[in-house]
Amino acid sequence: MQRDRRLTSRNNNWDTIAQQSLAMAMSGYSQVTFDIEETEWYKLVEVRGWKFFLMHGDVVRTHSQPFSGLERRTADWDILFHPNVFCLGHFHQPGIIRPRITPIVMNGTFKSDDAWAIGAIGKSGPPVQISFGVHSERPISWMYFLDLA
Repeated sequence: MQRDRRLTSRNNNWDTIAQQSLAMAMSGYSQVTFDIEETEWYKLVEVRGWKFFLMHGDVVRTHSQPFSGLERRTADWDILFHPNVFCLGHFHQPGIIRPRITPIVMNGTFKSDDAWAIGAIGKSGPPVQISFGVHSERPISWMYFLDLA
């Protein structure tokens, strides 16, 4: 079944729905705030003086070589936006790529044996979410792969 792209937009995708749901669930906690991007395909945020380029990752066309395509595209964005770290999902493979310029943190998936990932990239990643710390002297001071299995 082909998806009708006229019915989708940056405002009605699962990323936005998940973010808005989490914001509503956390609305009772005044110390937690959300800044949800409603119009652009990316968000550039600053944490402790470091710039993080956040995106889903679906705008990267990689064909059969996802990581080399990702490195080429982020190298272009590195020139335009000068981030310290790229953060994305989409590929359903947890990990960090350290190309010549800016590190790329790729988050995993919430479920294994994901039909989309198997069909699109021929792989099924483990259900893993990545968290990391930011220090005033380093954009990534520690990293933890949280196993959701």
